[in-house]
Amino acid sequence: MARALQGKPYATTGRLVPASCGPARLELHRLRPTRLLRVLPLLAVLLLGAGVGPVFASAGEVSRWPVVESPPLPAAIARGEHPDRFVAHTQSALRPDGTHPTFWRIRSTRNFSAAERPLLALYAPYNNHVTVFAPPSYVGITRTIRDAGLDPRWSRHALVFPLPASLRSGDSVYVRLEPGRRFPVRVALETEAQFGAGEVRYLHAMVAMLAMLAVMWIVVGAFGFVLRERAFVLLFGALGFELIYLLFLTGEAYSLPVLRHGAVFGVYALWVSRALGSACLLGFARDFLDLDRYAPRLGRMLGWCAIGFVVLVAGSLLPWPPPRIWVPFAGNALLFGSSLLALAAGLLAARQGSHAAGFFFAAWTPMLALDILREGQLLGLEVPYFGDEYALPAATAFAALTFSIGVAYRVLGVRIERDQARRDAECDALTGVLNRSALATRLERACEKAWREGSALSVLFVDLDHFKRVNDTFGHAIGDACLKAVVRCIARELRQNDSVGRHGGEEFVVLLSGADLPHAAGVAERIRTLVEVRCREVDTVPVRLTLSAGVAEFSREMATPAQLVAHADEALYQAKREGRNRVCVYRPPRVELPAEVA
Repeated sequence: MARALQGKPYATTGRLVPASCGPARLELHRLRPTRLLRVLPLLAVLLLGAGVGPVFASAGEVSRWPVVESPPLPAAIARGEHPDRFVAHTQSALRPDGTHPTFWRIRSTRNFSAAERPLLALYAPYNNHVTVFAPPSYVGITRTIRDAGLDPRWSRHALVFPLPASLRSGDSVYVRLEPGRRFPVRVALETEAQFGAGEVRYLHAMVAMLAMLAVMWIVVGAFGFVLRERAFVLLFGALGFELIYLLFLTGEAYSLPVLRHGAVFGVYALWVSRALGSACLLGFARDFLDLDRYAPRLGRMLGWCAIGFVVLVAGSLLPWPPPRIWVPFAGNALLFGSSLLALAAGLLAARQGSHAAGFFFAAWTPMLALDILREGQLLGLEVPYFGDEYALPAATAFAALTFSIGVAYRVLGVRIERDQARRDAECDALTGVLNRSALATRLERACEKAWREGSALSVLFVDLDHFKRVNDTFGHAIGDACLKAVVRCIARELRQNDSVGRHGGEEFVVLLSGADLPHAAGVAERIRTLVEVRCREVDTVPVRLTLSAGVAEFSREMATPAQLVAHADEALYQAKREGRNRVCVYRPPRVELPAEVA
């Protein structure tokens, strides 16, 4: 049986509107998230703006040893040989070479005191292998963010090398970067206090963004577990792997109890987490954009790309061919190809009216732009990278928030459509009140509650007087308007737990929960009076509408709920016999006892 729906109160009067299909259509119309989509770009700018990197101290004079020549030996550096072989470098970012080691000289332009504690900071080192040669011994010290012995006072957004307190203007520090596809490293000669201030800013921004991503991951996982929505499950997987990827990329994973063991896998931890995150994200995009409906061919292609990432993960575990050679190129090619493919699918879905496409573009575009800029840096191009190590976490956190809101909107839309279908099945199409089937279900539940709790329950059976004459005289359009006008009058007298349904034709049944016979009779009389006064004219037509009503109260002696309606119907016919436009109450017939028993 279809479930009956309660009415909704007026905002000002507290009275009820009968269950109707209209409000659900209005909610579905308002579901279009255009206002929110206008706010999301501003939110993205604020989030990325909050992640702008700290102000770096001067790196001093930076110069570079020619790449085509072998770098000097540490002993030669200590003797001060080859000072003129270095070429001036105008930027503070040291760019590794793809095939040769790079050698850099950072010359101090100021005198440091013992209290200032000078140090060399290499920011956002990621997977770079850095060797620093500092005076006075110029003994090489090699570090990566995966090392277990780094200074626990600092985060891993920079590799820190303490310098001698006697560092003076003109003294040089040398840095060697190993070859490979690695990101540029920003370098700075600064005091420990300057570095500490930047460290605080970094922690504030990074913790906020990673915490936001972690919270969204937990929330999405909880919704996926409860709702069993595939989109939530896929997004949960994507956010989880992206969070692990960012922790490994920034190096913070290597200071955590569980993830620190990923150091033994080196760069493989980055590859696996990013590839699996991308696979889940593509599956989510296919489901989120409903590509099986809007672009089935592109949807299948995205599915194959997701499988390709899984194959890439499996292939990176093979010893031959060397994964370090082919996995980065294959992975980046697959990443860009699938990202552009997803962007094209989103555009096609948007052209066909998909509201999810707006959320998709808002979340996907910043991440794609950052991937393009990062690839440009890996290729050695001089491309700006807004926010540096802050940009990718900020874009990922923003994407997590945007996708989560988008999925929530989609789930809400599905539920509204489901509730609309339920209303369509339970409501009378003309008047908006419960139909006969839903009314029977509501009556059965109300009787069960009254029997179980011993509470009162009354029923009104309402019938319009001479309604056939109204249809024959003024037409069925006016007759339909009369039915709607009567429903409005009935609704004004109902409470939150009361219900009204159309029994058939011009007959209505009203269920009054918790109302005894005298109270129900009073409600029926008020409805009768209201109809007589307000329905003299309907749509400017003088119909002079009236109604008759029968009232009956539930008792435990009744065999079925239908018997309660039958009693109210019997009282209604009594009102008809007595001249109409009146209310009659059902009274059980008195049983006359035999004289000898009396």
